[in-house]
Amino acid sequence: MSCVRLVLFLFCVATDLHVGRARMENRQMRSYRQLCPPGCTSCSAINGCITCQPNLFLFLARSGMRQQGICTHSCPTGYYGVRRHNYSICYKCQIENCETCFGQSFCTRCREPFLSYRGQCIDRCPEGMHYANYSKDCRPTVDCMAGPWALWSPCTRNGQNCGYRYGMITRTREVLESPSPNGARCPSLIETRCCLMEMRRCVGSDFTTSIIDNMESSENVSNTLLQCSNEHN
Repeated sequence: MSCVRLVLFLFCVATDLHVGRARMENRQMRSYRQLCPPGCTSCSAINGCITCQPNLFLFLARSGMRQQGICTHSCPTGYYGVRRHNYSICYKCQIENCETCFGQSFCTRCREPFLSYRGQCIDRCPEGMHYANYSKDCRPTVDCMAGPWALWSPCTRNGQNCGYRYGMITRTREVLESPSPNGARCPSLIETRCCLMEMRRCVGSDFTTSIIDNMESSENVSNTLLQCSNEHN
């Protein structure tokens, strides 16, 4: 009987140890889940995020000899995202001098001063190809690309913002991509229009034409606009 009691005692001890270990592991897992960064569905105190929400990518950021998992909406520079059935993950671009890539072997933007051509990074465009300075790639033809218009300038005339009935406003835009010799030329980069000034005399100025201009009759409005346009074209 003593042997049976000993066996039962050892069995109870082993069962208690197993249950205690399982409870401790469950408490640790619950603690890890509570401390997981936003977007993680599971994580560890050492490796960070292990799995992410379905719409996020898992990015393994290296710090020395360790890797820390981060859940992100888009992969960082130098990486591309792959969506699987159960998870999405970021992989490093495998092309030398590549800044952003579409896949493992197709680069979409290269690090300066390298150029993108057919998914690879090269130091100069092949013969018959032209460099596109905005997209930083090589093309058979590069058309001019102008940027957005800037804001209109203040209404002025002859350097004055007062003393006249009508003035001119101007706005400009810059060339973002210069054309190749066989490409489309740039559109107009400056635009001017007539504008109606505030009808007031210049304060603290000897500018005497303000009285004459401010007394212009409505019959001369069209002539003044035409003159204004001609003076600034």
